[in-house]
Amino acid sequence: MALCAALTVAACSDDDTSPWYGNAPSSDGGVDAALPDGVAGSSPDAAGSGGGAGAAGAAGNAGASGAAGAAGSAQGGAAGTGGAAGEAGAAGSSAGGAAGTGGGPPLPTCDCYNGNGLYCGAGVSAQAPGKGCQVDLLPAHDGDVLRCTNSVWTVEETCADGCFVAPAGVNDYCNSVVSPDGYAMPWACGDTYKVTQGNNSSFSHTGKGAWAWDFGLPRHTPLHASRGGTVIFSQNLVGPGDGCYDGCTTDACCTTCANTVNRVVIDHGDGTAALYLHLDQATATQGATVKRGDMIGYSGISGCSFGAHLHFQVQETCGIWWCQSVQMQFVEDPNLADGDSVTSQNCP
Repeated sequence: MALCAALTVAACSDDDTSPWYGNAPSSDGGVDAALPDGVAGSSPDAAGSGGGAGAAGAAGNAGASGAAGAAGSAQGGAAGTGGAAGEAGAAGSSAGGAAGTGGGPPLPTCDCYNGNGLYCGAGVSAQAPGKGCQVDLLPAHDGDVLRCTNSVWTVEETCADGCFVAPAGVNDYCNSVVSPDGYAMPWACGDTYKVTQGNNSSFSHTGKGAWAWDFGLPRHTPLHASRGGTVIFSQNLVGPGDGCYDGCTTDACCTTCANTVNRVVIDHGDGTAALYLHLDQATATQGATVKRGDMIGYSGISGCSFGAHLHFQVQETCGIWWCQSVQMQFVEDPNLADGDSVTSQNCP
């Protein structure tokens, strides 16, 4: 539907309508509106010391009688307390045998304490003592990702740079060395949020926004540059008390607020740029150079949005803030999909 004639912000092109970003009610955060384009000891007995040549050693504690010692001493040929019988003393002494005080059966194998899935070895090593269990693969694989399936542990992936312990219920994974040209999650290192709408959805990620992502960030969550570049748009079009600042509850509101939305766009210098949309406030300085991890604003609900979330897309550079989105991957999870929870590695 052609709405460009009714909108004053130059974000529409001749062949596409402006973006529609609403938020379907969800406890996990939002999605864009359904409008077009928009982890033996021994205790040897001392009996029979200093026996004469050939004298038999006395019986040890709970052990059998020692054999005749040679010239010298025949220490209690038995094992320590509760141990097995000692062997015949050689020329010299024969110490106690098998496991004595302090020995015992091995610890049981740890179960999959957070359910079947992927665990960072270091996390399991930290949990095991408190649970009174062990995993035979540790500590040799503390830095690797293990798979636990019904209490059977195997090495899933060897990690060159160690592994990350995600929150309970989320699979752990290898640490990534983020390349300067890679995209990291646009929020603080270590924080976890959910994908509330992925690419090419039937709901609203179509047309120019086909390769967009919606993340369920609570309102006013600090945002960090996913990748470095030059800030080409940093626009606060609405503030507290203004229409469109607190999002929409009707489609009619979206018609009015589609372009009245706070946003940041960072040009990467390779023909692509990243769009951060529905902000409470953009704090980046237009024209400034930023690096990955720099703070650029706060997530919000401004514009055509039915709930707090961040709309993020990598797009072609086309001279305006709303351009054709392009396919991309995040370093944290190249196979990210709708409904997944993901922990940011956008770390200093």
